Amino acid sequence: VAYNNTAGLLLSHLPYETAVAPMNHVRIVDELLDVHGFQIFELGVFNGDCHPGNILVDPDGSLILIDYGQVKSLLPKERYDLARMVLAVCSDDPARIVSEWSRLGFKTKNNDPWVIERTARLFFEDDTNVQLRQRKDGTVMNIQQSLEYLQEIDPTESFPEFSFMAIRVAMLLRGLASHLGLSRNVAHAWKPHAEKAVAELSHLDNTRHRNGHEL
Repeated sequence: VAYNNTAGLLLSHLPYETAVAPMNHVRIVDELLDVHGFQIFELGVFNGDCHPGNILVDPDGSLILIDYGQVKSLLPKERYDLARMVLAVCSDDPARIVSEWSRLGFKTKNNDPWVIERTARLFFEDDTNVQLRQRKDGTVMNIQQSLEYLQEIDPTESFPEFSFMAIRVAMLLRGLASHLGLSRNVAHAWKPHAEKAVAELSHLDNTRHRNGHEL
């Protein structure tokens, strides 16, 4: 959580103030996950650029979110399908994860189920799950290396573009959590909001995405 210097360039540099008490990092991370889950799945409008420079903390502890220059809107059908994807990851059921991720339009050259499942879980789980970051020979990698490794095994040929910004939010927030020494599974944090979206929008199950493809 840091001061965004943009205002300083336009006006004058704002003085830093020493906090009276240490920030409650656990509350901040959990509140950020909750707010963005609400925006994505219940509102369908969210800021896709929630990096630490766009997150301020008021002296009373309230969070202030700024710089909505990368706002993304989702159609109801997109909210519904993305919510189903998150709930599939929460289920920890490989077959369900592969089915939902493929249903959204994610496809690889060989449609290797192991690669499809790993890709989805790397996007929506947390950075501390070592098993997700292992090569088949047991070598442990970081997240970037893991995604590149999956590309080597079975390259991506089709990606649901509407989901990209939500995935970016998931990775930014869990990266912030990791930097603060916390482990957060984004799918589980977003589960209550995803469940509400599925309950509200289940009538859209057989409708089309904005690209016109039947999924």
